[in-house]
Amino acid sequence: MSQFKCIKPGTAWQDNSDPDTLFASYRELHTQLVQQQKESKYLMYVARYAGMGNRLLGIVSSYALALLTRRALIVEWTDYTAYLSDLFEPPGFAWDITELPSSLRSWLQKDRPVIKMMPDMRFPGVPVDPTGSDMNSTMDSLLCSNLEKEWSSQSVVVVATWTNLLPFVYSNPHYRSSIEQMFGSTENVFAALAREVLRPAAAVRQQMQLLPQDTIAMHIRTEFEHPPRFQMTPSFEATFFSCARRIATRSTSSRFVLFTERPATHERAHQAFGSSLLKTAAELQVPEGSRDTERRHGGYLGATPHASMVDRRRAIKA
Repeated sequence: MSQFKCIKPGTAWQDNSDPDTLFASYRELHTQLVQQQKESKYLMYVARYAGMGNRLLGIVSSYALALLTRRALIVEWTDYTAYLSDLFEPPGFAWDITELPSSLRSWLQKDRPVIKMMPDMRFPGVPVDPTGSDMNSTMDSLLCSNLEKEWSSQSVVVVATWTNLLPFVYSNPHYRSSIEQMFGSTENVFAALAREVLRPAAAVRQQMQLLPQDTIAMHIRTEFEHPPRFQMTPSFEATFFSCARRIATRSTSSRFVLFTERPATHERAHQAFGSSLLKTAAELQVPEGSRDTERRHGGYLGATPHASMVDRRRAIKA
């Protein structure tokens, strides 16, 4: 695609002169594509075996690829402590695979090759996907190919990534000038896409409102399905806290908030930050009526600092 714009199938649309026009055009295009169901082309992001930060990188990257290739973005959100709809509102179009018509959902979830941009990490009890593409060949495509043409024979493109793919696409000669013209730098395009597609649900927004604008939000993931690989030790926590304090010295931020699941980490944070620690979110309230309340608690813990970061607040993550 020579121009970074959305075009209705078979009809030339007016050029999108700014990001807001582009996003509005895509929302309309997405609705039309889903209405056509199996006759349309889709890009499905499969979010699994990853924490919140990695999933959000994948969603934003997949949204960019869907825009560039004029496909309907669908998200399959699994293996996490909260449902996608608990944490984020639809970004103006139906993106949650669990909320699609059953016939379309079954068709999208058929066995298909997966475009992988993630390490082949072998977790205990998690089978290695033999259908995944080679990362080097995927990188070549992102850097060099006209993706709309390369994927033209595939009704559904399935993407699995823990990585921000925008720097690769930004370097692609088919897209670079158009992206620069509309967004500027690769940092600007990520921020614009993230704010458009990541719309925190009411429960997350409620927690975000507790964070003043100059707060440094910290998320320490101490519990995970595979603790030996991902648990943070007390010595790493101390380093993490030290990093947060250094960030504070280089900015106007002087208050901290910690999101984590482990009580002992809360205690060490109080010792490290004293009265400058506003809240540890230990008693984060899950809205009444939420499904699987215990599971939701961990999901909100992860979503709040990340959503705050997208909302131009300062956050660091482990």
